Amino acid sequence: MYPCEVMPFLQGKSAWERRFGAVPNVLDGSLEAALNSPLFAAWRRLTGTQPPECWDCRYRLYCDTGCRALAIAHSSRLNKDAACRL
Repeated sequence: MYPCEVMPFLQGKSAWERRFGAVPNVLDGSLEAALNSPLFAAWRRLTGTQPPECWDCRYRLYCDTGCRALAIAHSSRLNKDAACRL
């Protein structure tokens, strides 16, 4: 179970497991255990920080700074979504 449906396609399961440990499987354990896993804890930290370019953007409330998984895969969590055209 991934916190974002895009994550496994961006870097593959093994890349995320090297960074955050085993990807939780709710069929093998509980939902609570999955949500408290290192992967989900890291995801909560990553998504809680907005890129500086987005702070004053008038569309921030609509896009919520875009896809953090794309930003992480392409550069850094502190950069805006690579798909953003603003």
